[in-house]
Amino acid sequence: MRCEICPRRCNAERTAEKAGGVCRMPAGLVVARAMLHMWEEPVLSGKNGAGCIFFSGCNLGCVFCQNGRISHENFGKVITPAHLREIMEDLVSQGAHCIDLVTPTHFTPWVLEALRKPLPVPVVWNSGGYERVETLRTLEGKVQIYLPDLKYAMERPARELSAAEQARAEDRAAKAADRLAAEKKPTPPAPTSMLVDEKVVEAKREAVRALRDDTTAQGRAFHENVSLGLGAWIDPANPGRKYFRIVVSSRAEKPLPVVSKDMVFLMDASGSIANDRLKACRKAVSTALRLLNTGDRFNVIAFRDKFSYAFPETAWMEVSQEAFEKADAWMARLTAHGQTDVFRTLRGVLAMPRDPSRPVVALVITDGEATSGMTRSAEIISKFSELNGGLISIFMYGVKGNANAYLMDMLTRCNRGTWARHEGLRWSAAAGIPALAMKFQRPVLADISVLFSASSRAETYPQLVSNLCEDEPIEIYGSCPADQKDLVFSLRGLNGAMVFENMFRLPFAKAEKMGPEVKTAWAQRRLYALIAAYTARPDARLLKDLRAFADAYQIQIPYEREMR
Repeated sequence: MRCEICPRRCNAERTAEKAGGVCRMPAGLVVARAMLHMWEEPVLSGKNGAGCIFFSGCNLGCVFCQNGRISHENFGKVITPAHLREIMEDLVSQGAHCIDLVTPTHFTPWVLEALRKPLPVPVVWNSGGYERVETLRTLEGKVQIYLPDLKYAMERPARELSAAEQARAEDRAAKAADRLAAEKKPTPPAPTSMLVDEKVVEAKREAVRALRDDTTAQGRAFHENVSLGLGAWIDPANPGRKYFRIVVSSRAEKPLPVVSKDMVFLMDASGSIANDRLKACRKAVSTALRLLNTGDRFNVIAFRDKFSYAFPETAWMEVSQEAFEKADAWMARLTAHGQTDVFRTLRGVLAMPRDPSRPVVALVITDGEATSGMTRSAEIISKFSELNGGLISIFMYGVKGNANAYLMDMLTRCNRGTWARHEGLRWSAAAGIPALAMKFQRPVLADISVLFSASSRAETYPQLVSNLCEDEPIEIYGSCPADQKDLVFSLRGLNGAMVFENMFRLPFAKAEKMGPEVKTAWAQRRLYALIAAYTARPDARLLKDLRAFADAYQIQIPYEREMR
């Protein structure tokens, strides 16, 4: 593996045979000691002790480490996740009040494997505090208590005493502000080749994250601007579990300001589309363009095995009647011919200039049949989703009844969007495009992150939520123990360059009573998350788990044939 588990993101090669990175550890688990610890925090050790498991290595280099032999001298034994599970269960059988994982960060994927099934006692994440938010989110529902070392408020001693090189939040925010100011200058031309430097894409993601995660902004409260609805149901067949749905919607009486967005239409102009369908698409895109808001920017791309765009000189055009007419004239000259390179075209959109305060939305109009370049749907889905990382919201419209549902469904699910497909005659093939465009017409909160407290004990989907629009609520489905009294979560996002954040507490006592449909909806979304994981990393064990989950919830696995 190329490791990016901790904030260093050192991309070091770690294999079962080869240790690497700052932690100096292989891919797998190395454990130094496991014991009932009577001298941990009293609330954890209690009467019988905490079940402490000390992991070898560390992503820090603290000169004052009290466990230097373990953290710096690679003392420990290589074990499997199954063996780690046995150690945990043995400590529980000895009376441990909790399982205390000491310095586990650099072994997160394998620890999660051992925690696949819940334990009867809480799990403690006892770390040096040097963590990525993305890594911590993978622990939701598995870890109940976090015990980080909060060592430093200033970067200099962190760097000198613990070798912790990481910019402070205010530094990141300042850099983001500089990027934002630079973007306000006249937009430079997009590169003709639309080649993508992955470091540039990462810089764009970081600029967006820096705005959204700016701790100096404190986050403006927006509880008056949104309404939250909670519905729940306890399965009589399994009374220990509860299933719920949270609906987040913009309040009509006091909405957040609509955010200006950048919108790109990608029109498949390959031979498989045929000229009659292409003609219908041109007309529908022309209609959808006129749904854009004042302040929005747009472009139109036609793609085959190569691609061209309507405004190559500017990359983004300000909304105006003149711009619409120029786009119409350009589209009128398009004819259907050639092969289809879906991945190259999508990848090319990432090269377009990005203002971190403006959400970018791409609407792809295609039959989904990739015949040039990267042609395997699973590879397109996994490669683009990994590269994009939620930066661009992808919506797709299939112009044929037999359009590639696997590609369109999974690609949009993994990239903050949704899809639709035309069923009917050729001449009306594009009739649904304006309706799909209406779903993201008026965004009010973008690049949203939702984080549930460990106390909520909730497993929720989707994990990457869409932008919140005035007329399009966000739905989050979850499962938790039946005795859970309430849900506590934070919701944070961007309204232009402004950060909005709220903590919410929703009591189940006031929840709307739902039926088994909420369990099915949760199970389907979890199943799609498993399909996405398998698409990214085909693994026989993951496929087995996927099938077992589908059997347990009596739902059919979509796209099983296409995933092979």
